[in-house]
Amino acid sequence: MGLRPLSDSTPTAAAEMKKYVGLLLVYVPILSQILAWPTYFVAGRYLGQQDMYDAKFHFIYEYQLGYVFLAVWLVGLTRTIITILANGARAPARVNRPDQHVYKIMANSGPLKDAPYVLMANTGAVGRFNRAQRSMYNTDESLPMYLMCTMLAASVFGPIVLLPLLLTAYGRITFARLYIESLAARGAGFMPSMIGEKWTEGLVLLCAIKGIFFKPAKTQEVSSRKSSADKDIVPEEDRNALRRMHFESLVNFVAFNRKEPQRVFLPAGDPPPPPRKAPAEATEVSGKDVLQANREAQMVLHGVLEMEASGPNSLLGSVARSLSDQLTAASVEILSETFGLMVRSCIKVVDLPSCSDFLLRMEAAGLALDGELLDQVMELYWSQKKQSQEPTRNDSLNILPQHLRSAAEQYQPRQDAATSSSSSQPVSLQGMQQTFEQLSQSSHFQAPLSGLPLHLVCFAKS
Repeated sequence: MGLRPLSDSTPTAAAEMKKYVGLLLVYVPILSQILAWPTYFVAGRYLGQQDMYDAKFHFIYEYQLGYVFLAVWLVGLTRTIITILANGARAPARVNRPDQHVYKIMANSGPLKDAPYVLMANTGAVGRFNRAQRSMYNTDESLPMYLMCTMLAASVFGPIVLLPLLLTAYGRITFARLYIESLAARGAGFMPSMIGEKWTEGLVLLCAIKGIFFKPAKTQEVSSRKSSADKDIVPEEDRNALRRMHFESLVNFVAFNRKEPQRVFLPAGDPPPPPRKAPAEATEVSGKDVLQANREAQMVLHGVLEMEASGPNSLLGSVARSLSDQLTAASVEILSETFGLMVRSCIKVVDLPSCSDFLLRMEAAGLALDGELLDQVMELYWSQKKQSQEPTRNDSLNILPQHLRSAAEQYQPRQDAATSSSSSQPVSLQGMQQTFEQLSQSSHFQAPLSGLPLHLVCFAKS
């Protein structure tokens, strides 16, 4: 076929580059994100992959692996820009596909001085062979980049990556088959392959965006779920060893958790201790250090919960508060499971004020409040209230106005309400506070124990 004839319609390099800039740098990236983000949301919400995605993106964010995804995507962008430059140069040269080069005998004189250009044969069996070869080379040119994107996307999205992969495979095979037949027919296969490849690149860019710019909001819940799963896989024969480890952690914490001596003036006996050191400036701790610190605290708290003795105990009662103070002083994020163990240890030693304090801190940190945990706190509260005041709660409810009685009956303790069942859904302390404000408007309302803040008087059912 040779070179395309030169005419007024022959595009310039600038016009051709402008066309491909709009196609490859605007339309295709937008299309890739339109495909990538719905894939993420649909797979997470409807295919049960959200917990796994959260854990992986937490790992990517903490260890700055989002830049790996971004670097690979930028490599692909670089190749796209080079492709635009090559396509811009092809138009004024009037070289049609599948030709990628133009050859000429470079003779300065003689009969070959004006020899014609040498191009690929496009007709007959030779032309079919040349086009088949070109379809294979076209696939090879994009294969390294596509392999990198596929591996990175599969590391996060797992089997979901098979969708764009199968689309790409179908498109590439169709592209090769139709390219052999004719140059014009190849587009029917090239378009699906491009969609599949750019879909995969879009998933890589999505991972880069979430891994760099979006800190996972549910870090605590992901860590708690992982910790719970780790506990479930402990064999039965190792439980005793685990309890022994918890007990040793508790003993070590109590033994070495000594406060620094305080200076005194005009001592009657020995000289005063040296002055206290200035506290070190707090620095934010994140990543594996947070998980390690929380695991160590959880081992100590498990030791408290596994002690046979229960009831008021000043020694065990101070463990949760001391751990909380130490983690806070070290700027360590307290995870949801650690907070839960702190509350349970306070319940064990009948420390209602500390229970209330930890629950408030959990809600302030944006952590979900477990209904079962609140059940235990309220059961402890009502058991103490029954021992400390008369008449009973049911008598108080009988003299409440009707519009307040129905609201108060929603918060009966489990042992007093045979027909009610507690919910294990997360409960908001704000709702409990609003209910208390309603009840407190009645002059017949009995004040709660002085040791428990007012917002825990009512147990919210959801």
